[in-house]
Amino acid sequence: MKFTSERVASWIAVGLMGLALLGCFLGTIFFAIMGNQTKEGLIASGEFSSSEADNFISLWGPVSVLFLISSIILIIFGIIGSIWIGKKTKAAAIMLLVIGILSIIFNFWPIGLIWIIASINLFRKRRKEQPSQGHHQGTYDRQQDYTNEQDKHSDFLEDDARRYTKEVKDDPYKY
Repeated sequence: MKFTSERVASWIAVGLMGLALLGCFLGTIFFAIMGNQTKEGLIASGEFSSSEADNFISLWGPVSVLFLISSIILIIFGIIGSIWIGKKTKAAAIMLLVIGILSIIFNFWPIGLIWIIASINLFRKRRKEQPSQGHHQGTYDRQQDYTNEQDKHSDFLEDDARRYTKEVKDDPYKY
């Protein structure tokens, strides 16, 4: 079974998460370098007092690191889930669903929606592969037996036709 659309969607989400990871990385580095200047700018604008600016700077440091770590974890599991799509379909669908939910929680919601859509499609295709259960299950077996009987009967007819043809060739008085 081909999983082209799911693979494409999953790898697009991995690429977008890579861009988000790059943004988180650059934001964290920018914040580390420019933290004091940002604090001074907030105080100079008059919208924040000195203590409010200190609280703002002390809050956004760990938040930016949290976003950086979460995006690293999500992209690693996204790559693993994307690789598993053709091999371990059910595990890949579960992994992409969990990653999609976590992406939405960590405010990467467009990427999370792509992963959730890919996982739903994987779950849907997985169900179609399994044979149906219930009262129709025996129908297939009976139909297979009927087909086998027809094959045996057609083999008998072919053998009989060959035998008759051979008798006609051997006996010059038979037409």
